[in-house]
Amino acid sequence: MKKTIAIVAVLAAALSLASAKSLGLTLGVHGTFGWGLGKSWSSNIQDSIDTETNNGATAEDPFTSNMLYGGGAYVNIPLVSALGLQPEVNFMVNNAGYTSTDSGSSTILGITTAYTSKVDSSVKYSSVDIPVFLSVKFKKFNFLVGPYISIPVSQLDMTTDSYATTTIGSSTTETDPDPSTASYDIASSPLFGMAFGFDYINRIGLARLVTGVRYMLDFTPVTIKIDDDTQEVFTRRALTANLGVCIPL
Repeated sequence: MKKTIAIVAVLAAALSLASAKSLGLTLGVHGTFGWGLGKSWSSNIQDSIDTETNNGATAEDPFTSNMLYGGGAYVNIPLVSALGLQPEVNFMVNNAGYTSTDSGSSTILGITTAYTSKVDSSVKYSSVDIPVFLSVKFKKFNFLVGPYISIPVSQLDMTTDSYATTTIGSSTTETDPDPSTASYDIASSPLFGMAFGFDYINRIGLARLVTGVRYMLDFTPVTIKIDDDTQEVFTRRALTANLGVCIPL
């Protein structure tokens, strides 16, 4: 009996593979790394940044505070000719942040006092992104465009870290970083967006090496719950680079 079941299982697997091959499916996995390029903060956070800037501070977007990374799997389903569909399931770690820097100096009785203070503000959450791309293949390129839903699967961590350097004459003192983090439930789920880009596919034996670039464009902002109120935080937008492998079946 066990032998019969094993034989049936092998035959079923063989038939499945044969069917997949006749359909021309391609299965793949990839890793993603990118930067929050073009993201927008909510109006109240942006007003705070503008106020600090107008008062002499400067604001910048450090790369490390705005990284996105993750990975996932996909299947490419051919439709007609070079046209196909490519649904994916990706796990993403999303970061956004900015650094405000303020500095100044004064001289009293020939003694110069100078200071520089910095405040790092950042947010972080994880999500499962499910895009459905329209796929257009041209030689070794696979051009992709399509909508996606993004489902937050963690709380949003909001961290503020401040530190300063003060110089009086020839003496310099530095304060230690003083980070504080608060976690909030995300009220906006799912988020909706659009992504587009391309993959370059190069054959390596039976498999294919896939490198690509994509731009993610959320339409809806990340919103958190604070007591009984909700507050918008930022709208995610990012340029990512992908590296993976795929196998035609």
